[in-house]
Amino acid sequence: MRVIDTNILVRFIMNDTPSQAQKVFELFCHARQNQEKLFVPVVVVMELEWVLSYSYQLPRDVMLQAMLEILKLDVLCVEHDQAVFDCLANATQNTFDVSDLLIGYVARANGCLSTITFDKKAGKSPLFEPLK
Repeated sequence: MRVIDTNILVRFIMNDTPSQAQKVFELFCHARQNQEKLFVPVVVVMELEWVLSYSYQLPRDVMLQAMLEILKLDVLCVEHDQAVFDCLANATQNTFDVSDLLIGYVARANGCLSTITFDKKAGKSPLFEPLK
């Protein structure tokens, strides 16, 4: 299995460099034909959210929908996939930072009870425990 970097997903979603987006499309097609899975680490998911939100300034709902759609492609194998998909689905229902939610959901997927934080906003999520 090979790992894909954040910029691969960004090019495919944004199509801001059509020649690179086409290469990503061809990579995905080749992987599908060869029954190969491409690994997406959680850190790539977090970086993707940051790039789409801050560099491209996509509205939250658009960014979440794009992430959900691309990460569900059958050629991708997402690390802690259930935690990632739960995070993205939950993020559509609130205004917590997606990166904080991802930390919390991955922590839960690893058997942790909560994530200890000084972040006042994140501390309001049931995934977090404020340190006072």
